[in-house]
Amino acid sequence: MTRAVHVGGFGGNGALSLEALFPSDLLPAFRNLLQSVPALAPLAREMIQIRVVLDANIVQEEIRWLVKRRNPTARSALQEAIDSGIVTPLAPMFLEAEIEEHIEEISRDARRPSEEVRERWHNVRSRLHLYTAARVCEGAAAAIDPDDVPYKVACDELGADAVYSHDAHFQTMNVPLISGSPNLALRDYARSTSVVMGISFGSGLILTISFASLRGVYLMIEKLLAGFCNLPTWAKIVVAAAMAAAVTHPKSRAKLAEAWGCVRDAVGAITPGLLDAIGTVAVQFLESHQNATQIRSELQSALPRPRRRSAVQHARSICLVSKEPLSITEIESRMRTGGYTSRSRNFPAYLRRLLRASKQFVEVTPGQWALAR
Repeated sequence: MTRAVHVGGFGGNGALSLEALFPSDLLPAFRNLLQSVPALAPLAREMIQIRVVLDANIVQEEIRWLVKRRNPTARSALQEAIDSGIVTPLAPMFLEAEIEEHIEEISRDARRPSEEVRERWHNVRSRLHLYTAARVCEGAAAAIDPDDVPYKVACDELGADAVYSHDAHFQTMNVPLISGSPNLALRDYARSTSVVMGISFGSGLILTISFASLRGVYLMIEKLLAGFCNLPTWAKIVVAAAMAAAVTHPKSRAKLAEAWGCVRDAVGAITPGLLDAIGTVAVQFLESHQNATQIRSELQSALPRPRRRSAVQHARSICLVSKEPLSITEIESRMRTGGYTSRSRNFPAYLRRLLRASKQFVEVTPGQWALAR
């Protein structure tokens, strides 16, 4: 969807695309910047971020893609969406056993050694957040496919937005389902949004600096004018006459014009094609903004609506995704960033009691909590 526009003349022999300047991997950093400023935090929540439980058939597709890829550094569309933070991939621990059962099958189909297939599986697994259910997977015997139950339980207990699967059985289990292939749309959304965020942050910084510079010039002029006003009348007349002579005198005008021409030529020599480059950046920015807006609207229409999550569901998913133990204050902060609201007058105390009452959470060190692995 997004066309990469190349910008030349920036100190290199080759062209440079804005997608290369602002890769989708920068989106987590942009989101953190937005969330760190209270006034901009709502903008971070407007960016699509879906929590999905990946079914085994989706993970198998990823493994098969990695086995067949020709470029060893290439990523699939889903992997890029995950790395950009647009998709938070969740899965039950049961997934490991399911994939292990299909290693030899994938090896035969791809005609690659099973060791290589297992290595690719480990590559995919490193991006996943595997979850151990709080309760026994009840209803497995009554389910159309008992292997689907652990994914439903993980989706329910983590408050995930949906299960991502090609298996239609989940619809009969009252589980929100993502079917089809939204990977390319999610990847393109991540790329376009990263360009928009990068240009917006950069121009915002330049605007701030420019405003500060203009304010400095204004203050200087203000002081000069104040000083001019304080001069005696005869001195004001002399200054005004000198300025008029400088502007009206042919040689003075020529000198001023010559000085301006030198400045203009120097800028042109230092930055050849600057105006063309600025125009190209503007076009790419507008295209990226239009793409991000359009894809966001399409995804919101196609994806299941976000579900209201309880406090414990928020805490589970936050601690599962976190790579280190978190304080009660940090867990609360991330819950509120994720949209959780509470009427409790002392929410930290309530959250602490909630974690202690659950057998899933462990106080690793005093005040630092993690999900039991």
